[in-house]
Amino acid sequence: MATREKYRLELNNVPDERLREQLEVVDDFLVENPYARFKGRVFELTFTAAATNYRVLHNLKRTPKDAWMTYITPDSGGVWITFNWDEFDTEYFDVTVNGACTVRVMVGYFEEPRS
Repeated sequence: MATREKYRLELNNVPDERLREQLEVVDDFLVENPYARFKGRVFELTFTAAATNYRVLHNLKRTPKDAWMTYITPDSGGVWITFNWDEFDTEYFDVTVNGACTVRVMVGYFEEPRS
């Protein structure tokens, strides 16, 4: 199992015991919360028509491993988005939509603890 020490705050030198205890609570939360390790961006994309293999510059400097839609226009009438995983690279992610819509997507990766 991977160690979580990489994510721990160095608290040994905090002289105030009460402050150190409070910081330990914050530290535990950050280690246990996987979203604290998410490295990525949120994009809002607006399409006026269907689009195939639409490439979006992500500026992450590595290939994203995770992507999910967080919003699609409520009145989009059955429009869907597909992440074209085979087209993801260190500069772009790629999507296909079957009609006009506005979508928000999160694209990035979860930083893994060192083992």
